Amino acid sequence: MGANALNSAIGFGETYNLKRKIILPLISLGYIEMAFPDRPTSAKQKYRLTEKGYALF
Repeated sequence: MGANALNSAIGFGETYNLKRKIILPLISLGYIEMAFPDRPTSAKQKYRLTEKGYALF
């Protein structure tokens, strides 16, 4: 999912805050990963659960 789709699903607020407070910490913990890690600021960036993330949920 993209950041906007995630934000719509959980109703967090501004997408910038979602990335800063939710997405980046989950990436650093290894629960989600970027679909395009070489382009972290791409408008088409998507995020997906890792095996660790699937185990959590």
